[in-house]
Amino acid sequence: MTVPRPFHVYDVTKEWLNSKIQTDSSQFKFTASRIIESTNDLAKNEAFSKSIPGEKIYLADIQTKGRGRGANAWIAPPSGDALLMTWSWELENAAQPITAPLMGLHIYRALNQTFSNAGLSLKPPNDIYFLNNKILGILAEALQQGPRHRLIVGFGLNVFSAPSGVPIAGCLSALEQKNGEPDRNENEQYLTAPIWLKFLDDLATELRTAVKKSQLNEMPQKDCEDLLAAIRRHPAGLRYTRVFPNGDLETAQNDMLSWRNL
Repeated sequence: MTVPRPFHVYDVTKEWLNSKIQTDSSQFKFTASRIIESTNDLAKNEAFSKSIPGEKIYLADIQTKGRGRGANAWIAPPSGDALLMTWSWELENAAQPITAPLMGLHIYRALNQTFSNAGLSLKPPNDIYFLNNKILGILAEALQQGPRHRLIVGFGLNVFSAPSGVPIAGCLSALEQKNGEPDRNENEQYLTAPIWLKFLDDLATELRTAVKKSQLNEMPQKDCEDLLAAIRRHPAGLRYTRVFPNGDLETAQNDMLSWRNL
């Protein structure tokens, strides 16, 4: 039986952004588009515009040319079923190579703070999984123009459905149903708008923490430990035995792998 979607992800997220504009003391702006080619591409085009604030958020319902890492395309579910978002920040100094693992870790933390599920894991370099299915992909890009630095982080989260024709794709609502009590009615909603708003609050906090760390040369030791734990929860993650402060990984065969080369 198909359970009706309890809310439209784009609409509720746009309302959340509007409310934050009115109450958040940090100055930021956002752009929301029903249909767009790519939120990351728009963020890059505007990165060094004179009018852009220190923080800007780009939200879309549908992306026609969404991108993943390298030449990979991001295939999104239908309208209202996914969170397609890019955050753009002005930095005092250049983003360091630890940025990619930091962003993955902090988005993973936001999901865990709201949904708290042992089935969540992180697959280097930029994917978050629920059990054997990918539910979120991250694309971080550092830009420089003269003395100015900008960090752009885009991600797509499948919330209520996964795109057809992608065998490894999953969605967040499957995670919530796993968290449900055994005696719940199968038609009862697990992922509601209030829960979603809590996640967005947690996400904003975690992303803003990560961007501050992105200009450091090394990750804090606690982040290294948490990152390793998140990786080792993935079905293929047991091959890793250590995460170093510079983002390098050590395997069970004592091989050293750079996060940037994954």
